[in-house]
Amino acid sequence: MLIPKYVKYKCISSHCLFVAILFIVLGACDNKREIKTQKKFVDKCELKQVDSLLFELDSSTPYGTQSIQLVSHKDSSYLAYLNEQNATIYLYNLKSPKNPKTISFLTEKYNFTKIHGLHIHSLDSIFILNGYRLFLSDMGGNIIKTYSLIDKSIYQTSSNPTMGTLAPAKLIGNTLYISAMPDKDFFNSNYFEGNELKILLNIKTGQFKYTFSYPNSYKNEVWGNNLAYFFHTYNEDKNVFVYSFSIDENIYSTNHSNLLNTFYAGSKFFTGSKPMEGIITKDFQKRFEYYLRQPSYFAIYYDKYRKLYYRIAHQPTPEEDIINQNYIKHTSIIILDNNFTKIGETLLPKYGYTETMCFITKEGLYIAKPNKENENILSFGLFKIFDKHE
Repeated sequence: MLIPKYVKYKCISSHCLFVAILFIVLGACDNKREIKTQKKFVDKCELKQVDSLLFELDSSTPYGTQSIQLVSHKDSSYLAYLNEQNATIYLYNLKSPKNPKTISFLTEKYNFTKIHGLHIHSLDSIFILNGYRLFLSDMGGNIIKTYSLIDKSIYQTSSNPTMGTLAPAKLIGNTLYISAMPDKDFFNSNYFEGNELKILLNIKTGQFKYTFSYPNSYKNEVWGNNLAYFFHTYNEDKNVFVYSFSIDENIYSTNHSNLLNTFYAGSKFFTGSKPMEGIITKDFQKRFEYYLRQPSYFAIYYDKYRKLYYRIAHQPTPEEDIINQNYIKHTSIIILDNNFTKIGETLLPKYGYTETMCFITKEGLYIAKPNKENENILSFGLFKIFDKHE
C-alpha cells in the first residue's frame, strides 16, 4: 500500500510507484540519540549499469508489484515476485529464471481475494497480508496460523499494516516487526502525533503493540498523504532498522529498544519540501500536483555485501511536465557507507527505471526497468559501484 506516483500495470514507468505505501517511522521510544550533520561530502563513487537480468511474466501477471524479495533455499537463490491480484508467489531461480515455481493460496477458503503484502522468513514460514489480517503459510500455500492486527478494545486508534519491498517485515526471535500507517486524517496536523508506526507482533501469542513515531520535521504541519510515507531497510550486521522519511533529509537508525541515531543523508539536487499550508485540499488532482512540486525521499536499501546504503531521492516535477500530465519525478540514488557518511549520488535516466522494485546480490544492485518491446518481460538493470577517481 504505497506509492506516490501514478501506476500503469504492464507499462509502469520509472517513478510510477503504486498508489498507497505505508511505513514506519521513528522516534518516541528511544533513550539515546545522536545527531550527525554532514552537508558537504566527498563525491567518491557512482553507480553504473553493467548488465541486465530478465524474467518472463505469465499472461496473468502484471509488471509491477509491491513485494519482491530475494530468498535462499537449498543452496539456491530465488527472486520471489508476488502477483497480488491472483494471490500467487512466483519463485525465479536466479541461475535459471525460466519456468518459475509457484505458490498459490486458497483465497476463497480464507475469504480474501488478493494479497496486499508478503514476507518470506523461509519457504516454510511465509507471511502474507490481507488488510488487517496476517496469515502464516508453508510453501504449499497451506495456512498454518491467522493473526488479527487490529484491536479496538485495547487501542483507540488503529494503524494500517504494510509489508513488501519498500517496508520489509522482519522476524527477530518471536517478534515480527511490521510497518504501519495510522488510520487518521492525513489532512489534519495531528496525523503525525502518536506512536503507531510499527507493529510488534508476538507470533506465538498473537498479541501485538504499537511503537515508533514521526520525526519532528513533520510535526504541526499538513503534508498530505503522499509525503506521509516512510521506508526502511534492515542492517543485519548492526541489528538496526534504518528509516527514510519522505520530507526529511535525515535518516534514522534504531533497534526499537533503547537506541535512535540521526544522520544527514540529503540530496545535492534539492533542499526541503514545503507543507501544504494555505492549499489544503482533498481534491485528488490538486493534492497530487502539490506532491509533484515537492522534492521528496523514497526507499532505502542496505547492501550487506559492500556495506553500503542506497537512498532514493526524487526531484520536483517541472511545471511544464505537470501541465502536460507527464507525472514523473527525476530520480537519484544517494550512496552512504556503513557509518552513514555520504560518498556519492548518481542521477538515473528520467524514464529508465522503476525503483520500487529492487534487490541486491553479491553481483550488485538490481533495479527494475520497463521493457518497451515486450510487456511480459520483467527486466532488471545490474548496477555496480565504481570509484570516480580511478
